[in-house]
Amino acid sequence: MSDANTTQDQYHIADKLVIENLETLKVVADPLRLRILDAFGDKPHTVKQIAKVLGIPPNKLYYHVNMLEEHGLIRVVDTRIVSGIIEKLYLISAHQLTPAKGLLSPSGTGNTEGWEVMLDSIFEDNKQLLLESVRDGVVDLSKENGTHTSFNFGTHSLELTSEDAKNFNKRLVELVNEFSDLKHETTDNVKVYRLFISFFLTNRPPDAPEDENSD
Repeated sequence: MSDANTTQDQYHIADKLVIENLETLKVVADPLRLRILDAFGDKPHTVKQIAKVLGIPPNKLYYHVNMLEEHGLIRVVDTRIVSGIIEKLYLISAHQLTPAKGLLSPSGTGNTEGWEVMLDSIFEDNKQLLLESVRDGVVDLSKENGTHTSFNFGTHSLELTSEDAKNFNKRLVELVNEFSDLKHETTDNVKVYRLFISFFLTNRPPDAPEDENSD
């Protein structure tokens, strides 16, 4: 009974891990390390197995895996001997990683280092993924009914009241949740799409209305 409980605890994955320091945030913010964490899923893997999933030579991953282990983002749950060499089996520590509230400095303090780390990671990861999709021909740049079938990219500035902004954000979240909750009987026609959203209040004034009486 105790052995079973030990095994269960050993392979337990927490729902959330709060990142308490900037050093750990910098470690997890690396795009390749994010890909490594995502490749683990819910099961233990060796570095060689992760390398096969990512299509990257194992010797290029050991440093990054060691960094993830050192900062508690993954942990060794078992070992095995393969061809006389000890291989470690790693498991992610949590399904979700989130920065501590104090790590992202409150507005007005002038210290934005935590935000810079997060934004660099987000932008770089999305940039690399988009470039890979374009190079591989996954992104269809042909137009159908005036819009790209698998690609939508652009920026918009919206002039909204506080109530408008609240309603816009609420509907946006509802739309994302609606499609995130879709269930499919088969995965034959299901593909993964990346959605990158940035919606925030700026310090810029709205455009001044044109004077109809001006020359």
